[in-house]
Amino acid sequence: MTSLKELPVLVVDDNRAAREAIVAVLGKLGFQNVTAVGDLPAATRELATRGAGLVLCEALVDGKYGIQLLKKVRATPQLARVPFLVTSSRKEPAIIQAHLKAGASEFLVKPFDSATLLARLKKALAQRPAPKPSAQCPETRLLEMGHKALESYDTKGAIACFTKAARANPACPEAYVGLAMACKRKKDMAQYMLFMNTAAKVMVEAGDMAGAEAIHRELRLYDAQAPNPFAQAAAALDARGEHAAASPLWERAVAVEPDNPAHYLALGDALLRQGDREGAKAQVTAALRLRDDFPEARKLFKALTGQRWTESESSQAHARRRDEEEEKRSTVRFWVPDLLVAIKGRDAHFTLSEMSLRSLAFSPLGQAFAVDEELRLDILRLADGEARPEIRRLKGVVARMDAETVGVRLAEPSPEQEQEIRDILAAAQERQKEQFREEKKDVISFDIDMLFM
Repeated sequence: MTSLKELPVLVVDDNRAAREAIVAVLGKLGFQNVTAVGDLPAATRELATRGAGLVLCEALVDGKYGIQLLKKVRATPQLARVPFLVTSSRKEPAIIQAHLKAGASEFLVKPFDSATLLARLKKALAQRPAPKPSAQCPETRLLEMGHKALESYDTKGAIACFTKAARANPACPEAYVGLAMACKRKKDMAQYMLFMNTAAKVMVEAGDMAGAEAIHRELRLYDAQAPNPFAQAAAALDARGEHAAASPLWERAVAVEPDNPAHYLALGDALLRQGDREGAKAQVTAALRLRDDFPEARKLFKALTGQRWTESESSQAHARRRDEEEEKRSTVRFWVPDLLVAIKGRDAHFTLSEMSLRSLAFSPLGQAFAVDEELRLDILRLADGEARPEIRRLKGVVARMDAETVGVRLAEPSPEQEQEIRDILAAAQERQKEQFREEKKDVISFDIDMLFM
């Protein structure tokens, strides 16, 4: 088996800084046979002449869609089983599903750190794509016909095909997504929302929680009050008295919509019906901290504790939540790994993933850190294959950590350090705005093309 050092890797991205940063991270992970190009014709020539053992391609390269290269790779016998990872800052479920359906091994949403990249690479290399089965079920043929109709701008024909597919298999979420996209083509956003929500509900019933969550997040971009599919499914179970089955769905509803106090109350009620009074109290308290004047929650709180809920009890929680939200709003995520953290006493350079005036976060790269550990660190910028100092002698304390992220609360920086942090944040925000403006030039046609080309 070819080692990581020898494995030929092709990186395709029209953003030079992104290409260089990804190549640098691949080098640190052990990949030494890496070629990077900035357009699809160059990538096609590279694959034709040298081939590849692994491809990382941006979804939109110099105005062209990376899915075109993906389909060429999958249609070429000698390349058909090459792991192909797609990178993009777009995370709409329709776009992700289009690439996975076309044969992508993994879809990496920017920003991502080196630990995430390595994990996805190992998974893709271990699970090479299997040959496509020749037999097709009836709804699969109908879905393909619907996709082709949309490609030809035959909206009426697409709706007919996707409707037949949904009737043939009511548990097929792609049929409802197809209907939604056809309605979006007609500018009928009400029906678009309805069919997408139906797809999400079907996914919940099938256990595809990640897919349902992705659709719900997309729908909230159009309507902040979009129905929560987990709450809908949980409410149906509660109505049938199946409270134990409803509780995990209420927990998921809370996780994807943490600003809705009604979900906390419903979860508390479901727990209470199972005899978990402490769990119920915690959820009702959370609901009241979000909405102090919530009569149903106040009533249940009194029934559980024998005491009235008072405003003074929630004031500190409100203040903490305001501070946390302000910190989140001011935090910038870095979608390409071009900034590194050097920590005194540690040899490795860690990829910076988040930063604000008060905090930063980085990938631990498998090293152990401890909460409340004091750190002395420098911020480095990766350019031309070298790491150069950007901000020196920062101090901080580890405030949070998990397998992928170490969060550091910065000590009071000097005025010079604070200005340097502001400069980095301003530059990163401007870069992200420019990327967003570029990607949103023609968002509707982009979505349609990405899903059905």
